Amino acid sequence: MRNVRLEQKGKARLIYIEGDIEFDDADKLEEKFLQILKSEQSNIIVELSDCVYIDSHGLACLFNGHKTYKEKNRRFLLCNLHESLKEIFSMTTIGKYLSIFDTLEQALVVAG
Repeated sequence: MRNVRLEQKGKARLIYIEGDIEFDDADKLEEKFLQILKSEQSNIIVELSDCVYIDSHGLACLFNGHKTYKEKNRRFLLCNLHESLKEIFSMTTIGKYLSIFDTLEQALVVAG
């Protein structure tokens, strides 16, 4: 993962992921999710258009983020998945447990 950029839009905290999510990145990203959860009342939208590959640690990170936010009655949404990520999510069936949107605009409507 080359960079993580944050932006606030309404009740949503956007997290733009630049680069792939692999073993070394998953812990940092999960920590970022928890920091936002503890310090803000925001829902999270993870924008993944620049992420071409995600390994099992990255998948676990996103799944755990979704689960943690759901337990706190918050939304954890993914959007703009690269085609290669769509294939990975489909093959692993993890996609059916996550809230995934084709566009940022769709995710923003749900996030509030």
